[in-house]
Amino acid sequence: MPNSDKIRFASRIAIIVIAAAALGHAAAYFYVTSDDALISLRYAQNIALGHGAVYNPGAPAVEGFSNPVFTAIAAIAIRMGVAPIIAAKGIGVFSLLALVGVVAPLVRAIDGRGSSRIAAYAPVAALLLATSSFAVFWSVAGLETVLHALFVTAAVGLTMRETERGRVFLSPLAWLLVAASRPEGAFIGAFAFVTQWLLLGLRPAIAIRWTALFGLPALALVGLRYAYYGALVPNTFIAKVSFGENSTYWGLQQLGGFAREGGYWLLIPALWFTVARLRTSGLSNTWLVALSVLVGQAIFVVAVGGDFMPAYRFVIPAYPLLCALAAAGFAMLERFSRPLALGLVAFATIGIPYSQSQALSAHPLRFWLAAERPWHAYLDKASFEGTWLQAHESVGNFIRLRSHQGDRLAVTEAGAIPFFAGIETIDMLGLNHREIALLWQRASRAAAADRLLESQADTPRFPGEPGSLAMHNYDVPSYVFKQRPRWIVIDGSYTADRGDFVPRLPVARTIVQSLQFGAYRKVFEAKVYDGAALGLGPNRIDVVFELRGSRRRRPTN
Repeated sequence: MPNSDKIRFASRIAIIVIAAAALGHAAAYFYVTSDDALISLRYAQNIALGHGAVYNPGAPAVEGFSNPVFTAIAAIAIRMGVAPIIAAKGIGVFSLLALVGVVAPLVRAIDGRGSSRIAAYAPVAALLLATSSFAVFWSVAGLETVLHALFVTAAVGLTMRETERGRVFLSPLAWLLVAASRPEGAFIGAFAFVTQWLLLGLRPAIAIRWTALFGLPALALVGLRYAYYGALVPNTFIAKVSFGENSTYWGLQQLGGFAREGGYWLLIPALWFTVARLRTSGLSNTWLVALSVLVGQAIFVVAVGGDFMPAYRFVIPAYPLLCALAAAGFAMLERFSRPLALGLVAFATIGIPYSQSQALSAHPLRFWLAAERPWHAYLDKASFEGTWLQAHESVGNFIRLRSHQGDRLAVTEAGAIPFFAGIETIDMLGLNHREIALLWQRASRAAAADRLLESQADTPRFPGEPGSLAMHNYDVPSYVFKQRPRWIVIDGSYTADRGDFVPRLPVARTIVQSLQFGAYRKVFEAKVYDGAALGLGPNRIDVVFELRGSRRRRPTN
């Protein structure tokens, strides 16, 4: 058997073993679930039931999700009888296993020279990915993150392969799938197009093919969105993103935090490979496609300000590319010392899960990782029992069993509680309400203007004074009370001295301080987590408030 065939056979065996290790790693985190996953699953369930891609059936359509492909796959699975949360987690775990298989050939594509040394290190990229606590975390959290990373990695590999062969055939379609899986996918695909166009010599035929297979269909998707939802971008974009100095600062903080919390194990060898290749080959290698996508993803993170969730969700789509570049960098070290290269690989496969798991344990949202049952108890059950979402599930079921036709629910946590309540919901953070999202955009602009005025004023305004920062979210409670919700759910904690309930979010504080809130009374509560046990201060509690005198209507269930 030729040496190259031996390497390829050994690589395949190694990938199978690594995939099994990745599956075991994912099983250890299987109980972890993002509340936002239940937002996408609510849309998927409504699609499966024939209501359309809506959050509230019968209400105006609002795109409160940013993962159309994931939501569509979940809807198909739910329609086939799969429990929604198992469907979401299954998509993520399958995507992780597929990524393990896709990232190894990417190393050979990045090399582009047929080097047997670098080809032998292809399984190292899969190993670096499988040992990543961040990647595994998002594979089971119930969102599209790892599925999107799979699409990005496959599209990069196909683009490099076609570029090496001097043609463009299917790669624009691959990037179209990326664009359909996340809104920023079109932006990242544009980087891949420009790089491929430059590498192949600015030929008009390439631009025409990309326009026909990527540009025009992407515009058609935007047109379909506008026709159905009346907006050019997802409502989540309107509610969450406000470009400016703050976004840039937090985006850079996000990238720096990733580097500190284990990312350096990949960044240093990837940088070593990049510099070495630039010195020997200049800007003529197809691996520059992968580099351009990494740069595009970094620009996106900085532009939107990163993400508040654990495990660097917006970095994960580029993580397999980093793994591939790092594996190539380790291979290049073999020229100096094979024991050194293999030793560094061993240190990285130990250091990555250690650093990243420690970062997860120290994160302010570490209650996501708190489970009262052993991890294996969640593998075959679609239940949140023993996790932080159990309180949300209990609250949602409490409301569902007591709801009447036409009742409305107002929440700041728009995932599990509305999913289990099953009634029309007002999302006070605006992800699923266009009117509230626009109010938050207006508040953000007003806050930015206030910061400018206060920086120029001799004496800054006091919080609560008209025009000050504390006043900008008052419009949201006014809108909420006009909708006359029967139920309002607010999470917070009780003070240790007087036992007063203090809402966690500022908008919820303005809700409870409003005169209209006097018409509501507390009817139920559930503990989200034990604050003392997790080192997070007071216990976090979900509290259900009901509009007085609203029980006389006829129940629907």
